[in-house]
Amino acid sequence: SNPSPRYIEAVATAFATGSYAGRGSGRYGCLHAATAAVMLDREARASTLLAEPTHGAAQEPFLKLFKAFRGLELGMVDGQEVRMVSLISKIGQDAFRAPSVFGFYDADYSPKGAIADAGLRAPETQLFTTPELFGLMNGLRKTLHEGLGDQGFGMWGHRDMGYMTFDPVPGVSGFPDAAVSSQIVDGLDAVLTGGRLSAASKAAVLAGMPKYEAPFLVDPEACTHMGDSRGGFHVEEHCDCTTGQTCRMGDICRANDGSGHWSPPRGCVRVSGLPYAAMKDDPSQPCCSQPDAVSALAKAKEVATELMLLTPEFQTSTLRLPTGAARAVPAAAPVAGTAGYKAVVSILMFGGADSWNFLVPSSDAAKCAAPLSYGHYAEVRGGAARPLASVQGNAIAANGTEQPCSEFYVSDDLDAVKAMWDAGDAAFFANIGNLIEPMDKFNKARRRCRRTSTRTTWPWRHGLTILWCRFMFKG
Repeated sequence: SNPSPRYIEAVATAFATGSYAGRGSGRYGCLHAATAAVMLDREARASTLLAEPTHGAAQEPFLKLFKAFRGLELGMVDGQEVRMVSLISKIGQDAFRAPSVFGFYDADYSPKGAIADAGLRAPETQLFTTPELFGLMNGLRKTLHEGLGDQGFGMWGHRDMGYMTFDPVPGVSGFPDAAVSSQIVDGLDAVLTGGRLSAASKAAVLAGMPKYEAPFLVDPEACTHMGDSRGGFHVEEHCDCTTGQTCRMGDICRANDGSGHWSPPRGCVRVSGLPYAAMKDDPSQPCCSQPDAVSALAKAKEVATELMLLTPEFQTSTLRLPTGAARAVPAAAPVAGTAGYKAVVSILMFGGADSWNFLVPSSDAAKCAAPLSYGHYAEVRGGAARPLASVQGNAIAANGTEQPCSEFYVSDDLDAVKAMWDAGDAAFFANIGNLIEPMDKFNKARRRCRRTSTRTTWPWRHGLTILWCRFMFKG
């Protein structure tokens, strides 16, 4: 994210000359040479730079997703293809769905805080919003537990498509003691974080793993009851037994009070495949059985994998070197008075919303230049016109402006904006477009504002750029 000037010059020279270390066509614009310079330069290959705070990058969501799939060996059932439905709405990225030709984020983005204060860039962190972070981690956890369903990543599927198959400690059996737990973390470190897991991160993962002392669980949290309602049945896999024991296969925690409500678990109940009210106690059977080594080892691997996906080393491509010092809290910026402060807020409206959806011409023909009036507006707009009765009470004056009417009606869907207008805190910039001068079929050569859509910049800048252009050419 922050290449040195020397590195940038080396790539630019390779592109211009078409040659890098004996590779390339020798012609200007050779991508072979430029790619070789990017991949083979010492700055891209030196492992010592992993310890440099300005080196490396935050991993973008799409890369983290497939890093997990590859590292944890996602195996597809019957050779099916990996299906990702509406992935961009879950993690902020999807293959071939970039919002512009420049990708998913601004190349010069810098998050506020230490990175911005140091004059550095971290473009990928522009995608690190709360919904997208949780969407990725929840989806990975669901795939880890239940596999990949046919409805896509992080979604409940009607049929299974694939499962995570990686085993960090192949051939190991028995209860996962401290030594086995450490081996599990080391195995996951090799495939998920490239051997970069710091001692602090490893200690945190080990601390979160269940502790076993055969034949019982020492950590009661590892045996908390879990439930899942499917097809009208309530299936619970574990009891909340303080001794660390679990219900036998086919039993559930006794939680039905006879009215269909679920109370705290008080033991195990035999499940006969009947709805809630038909569940019966089986006093002839023991309440709980001891956990077996196979399920204990599987649980340890599962928890360790979840925790590894949360480590800084998985989220980035650099080393984590804790200093032991608390992060300095930046001083609060002085709050200046807001009197007289004004800002233009640009709202990007996707679809067919234009000025006439928000500002409706007056029904008084004397207040509009002919032929414009509400009647003319309704005739032209047809079914898209705002009903007069719904907007007539939201009249605003446009005297002294260059608009064709001295009175407009604000859409009834913009009551909050109308209130801001009445308070003097809002203004309308109507009919903002690329044309600076009128154009018809006889006069097409008119001055225009340069089009700045998603192919040249982010779409929400478009309206502000056009607004600035029109004011520059005004008069």
